[in-house]
Amino acid sequence: MSPPPTRESARSEAKMVIFIPMDDLFKKTGLHPKKIDILIVNCSLFSPTPSLSSNKYKLE
Repeated sequence: MSPPPTRESARSEAKMVIFIPMDDLFKKTGLHPKKIDILIVNCSLFSPTPSLSSNKYKLE
């Protein structure tokens, strides 16, 4: 039986799924996050406000 889900475990999982691929993409392409006009991320049941990506990459 798995432990009950918590907000912190959902946040940690979302960061791992979102940030690792995005950081790899930015590193491989040399693209700066400020050059992105729109970013769509779907985390199903977990939807923090403000979004995790806007916090890390300073997207508005």
